[in-house]
Amino acid sequence: MNDLILIPTMNSTPFEELLHSENNSDEDVEIDNDELEALNDDNPFFDIDTEEVHNQEVEQPPQKVIIPRKFADFGPGPHKIQWYYKQNDAFDHYVQGKIIISADSKSDNSKKFCVLNHDEIEPLIFSTPTKFRNFYEMAVHSDSIEFPVKLYYDYDKKGVTYSDEKKQEILDRIINETSAVFKTHFDVEVQKEQFVVMDSTSEIKTSMHLVLCGYHFKNVQALFNLMSTHLKPLIDEFHPCLDLSVYQKNSHFRMLECCKFKEFETPFLKLISDHTFEDALITMIPEYSQLLHVPEQELQKPRKKRRTNYEMAIVDIIIDQLCKKYQDTTSAFCLQS
Repeated sequence: MNDLILIPTMNSTPFEELLHSENNSDEDVEIDNDELEALNDDNPFFDIDTEEVHNQEVEQPPQKVIIPRKFADFGPGPHKIQWYYKQNDAFDHYVQGKIIISADSKSDNSKKFCVLNHDEIEPLIFSTPTKFRNFYEMAVHSDSIEFPVKLYYDYDKKGVTYSDEKKQEILDRIINETSAVFKTHFDVEVQKEQFVVMDSTSEIKTSMHLVLCGYHFKNVQALFNLMSTHLKPLIDEFHPCLDLSVYQKNSHFRMLECCKFKEFETPFLKLISDHTFEDALITMIPEYSQLLHVPEQELQKPRKKRRTNYEMAIVDIIIDQLCKKYQDTTSAFCLQS
């Protein structure tokens, strides 16, 4: 076949497993016309003419379209997107002001990474078939990279679908407590309208994201320590619904209009407050945003009080019962720590 059809793909197409079936392979990829038509139906950005195939006789074998593998890892238009399969490679190509995006790559929970300008992210998401919109924004903590971040929350209550009234009650509580902490410890006024609110509640869980605009912190480590000190009462109040894992080093925060891998049947993360797509980006820091400092002494975790021998004996009995009677190793681990 002489013609090569270049598909403007984000490496998040129905052929992803095929495209990456062999690492570092330069071989071309073959796909049949049924797959091409399915791709056209999924996404208007993919425009492949299969009219010639429709005009063929039924008994003729389906034609194949050759996609050069070297193009399959790039995005559309003049601003091609390079994906990396090691996060350190993305860190090496990061420059101040850009945003690092991660995406679910395969069913083994591996991820791929790219470095984008903020105005390239929305086209990336909306030019990707819905079931493959598994994009996350990375909050990076590195000694060699300056990576400021906004304050954000990930609320997730499994097994319950709250009413709109109940969800609003939860949002008001989080917003009011955050505003009070910012006033007390940073002497700044935070308004309710500064909070970006996103919702992906489904029949099996209540899920919401919040992002505060107008203020930011040095990096995700400072944000984690803020959650461990001044905002700890709020975290404890909603434990385990407020997910602390999103404040870990090099954490991944699901992006607007995206879903988790293999969960595309559930609602996508939707914007429900009066904000823009860029407002919802946790690492896009506008010029007007104010940097808030968490004093160094507050970054240190308070020392735990040493348990007495009597207390340790009681804890050992509880741990033994949790493990043997209830097979609850998680609670047992928490008691041991």
